[in-house]
Amino acid sequence: MIHQARFTVWLVLAALVLLLLGSCAPATPTQPAASYGGEGAAPAQASGQLTLRFYTSSGDHATKANELMINKFRETHPDFTVEVEYGASDYADKVFTMAAAGNLPDILYTADIYTAPFVDAGVLLDMQPFADADSEVNIDDVYESILGLGRVEGNPGLYMIPVSLDNVQVYYNKTIWEEAGAPLPTPDWSWDDLIADCKIIQEAKPDIYCIGIGGSNGGGGFNWWAYVVPWIRGYGGDVLSADGTRSTLSTPEAMAGLQAYANLWVVHNVAIPLGNDLGGNCFINQKCATWLSIPIFAGIFRDSIEPGAFEWDVQVIPSHPKGRFTGMGTFGYAVSANTQHPQEAWDFVKTLITREGQEELGRTYRAMPLLKSMADSSLFDELEPPPANYRAFIDGQAYGILPRTYPVECGSLYTGQVNAAMMAALETIIRGEGTAETVFPGVDAEIQACLDRALAK
Repeated sequence: MIHQARFTVWLVLAALVLLLLGSCAPATPTQPAASYGGEGAAPAQASGQLTLRFYTSSGDHATKANELMINKFRETHPDFTVEVEYGASDYADKVFTMAAAGNLPDILYTADIYTAPFVDAGVLLDMQPFADADSEVNIDDVYESILGLGRVEGNPGLYMIPVSLDNVQVYYNKTIWEEAGAPLPTPDWSWDDLIADCKIIQEAKPDIYCIGIGGSNGGGGFNWWAYVVPWIRGYGGDVLSADGTRSTLSTPEAMAGLQAYANLWVVHNVAIPLGNDLGGNCFINQKCATWLSIPIFAGIFRDSIEPGAFEWDVQVIPSHPKGRFTGMGTFGYAVSANTQHPQEAWDFVKTLITREGQEELGRTYRAMPLLKSMADSSLFDELEPPPANYRAFIDGQAYGILPRTYPVECGSLYTGQVNAAMMAALETIIRGEGTAETVFPGVDAEIQACLDRALAK
């Protein structure tokens, strides 16, 4: 059932949500619907074929997955035509509007940023029963860390099939490291090691910022939860209590992690100052020595960095005092709650978690195989470097953490009140205008008040 009373909240937030998603899923112009049937197929109305509606993105990140699912479905379901509709900057807006009108397509492009609001609004169908009953796929072979991005805390359902084992690791400019005389990154390095390396690099190359986070153009966003929350966890804290009823940003452990993250700017000066314009991606133009992100950037960097310009590779995320943690976030596909063809819609999306589908996606250098059985696949021997250590994303997934779930009226780590309060406070301490101890108790109180109101309903 569609929960229409909650649409107003999410329609207001949708534009903000899409802006945040843009870091890994760029907005694209709206395109007219296209139909894909069998060879020489006529439109469904003329041929008597059934139609499956597919609402997706035409961005480069999604193109291969779109083609893979459509082509496989055409082979196995020749009696269906696939009608493709492309979303643009109003993507989430349109999903909620279609849901309110009872006009959802059968299959939706989605992302972990949308999982909680889409599930809360009743937009998505639980795919877990289909996965459990399907002998052609093994849902237990998918890393639970990435599958968890299609789940909601406290709900056993499965609401997104992910495309890639997306987790944040460290791309580094090996040439810069070697020219500066800094020790190369190793699998057992720590953030203290990286900071020490950065100081060597910046002394040798004063026009370079070592860590590619910050700035206004060219660096990674300083306020991405996948950067920030691992520091909280790495110092022994968390954003919420285990039962999700208490905001815990003002515990000594959480504040120590937040301050340590801010100290990349305030004390060590190894990240890009907020507001600095580096004229495009700082890793590509060699204005930063590292880039912390997901596997898709291997393909982007291969396409954008001239061969021989410099050597680069990937290493697992450094460790913190209380362990090694990194964020995970991805896009994927889901079956809508309104579909009249649930089995066929499941057949469409399940291609993503077949070995054949994962091998095809993996060869693009824009997706990391998410099947545990492929950890030692010969695919990795087929892929030419760079990066030589592409398996860092396989090794690094073991350290991945998922975004905690808040009541929808409070927002999330991506958007809404929770995000606004946390990230405004974080910017304050990064700019040196306060400390975690002076700023975050107030943030905790604000978020806790929202939690109390929501949980009292």
